[in-house]
Amino acid sequence: MEIKKLSQEELDQLNTYQQQVSQILVNIGEIEVRKTNFINQLGLLQQERQELGKVLQEKYGDGNIDLKTGEITPTD
Repeated sequence: MEIKKLSQEELDQLNTYQQQVSQILVNIGEIEVRKTNFINQLGLLQQERQELGKVLQEKYGDGNIDLKTGEITPTD
């Protein structure tokens, strides 16, 4: 059986493709980590907003808040 060998140019081209694929996979992993962090931050913000909503509801009662003026329109 005769052993065949790639040319240096072919080998370089294959290695370049492999390096590019590896870098893309690393980038995807980094994006997934960042995405997970953003999702966690969003969850925390939503929880804090709900807690503030409860405090405001206890203080002012049920109502809709105009975020521009701060006015509360009762819904009772």
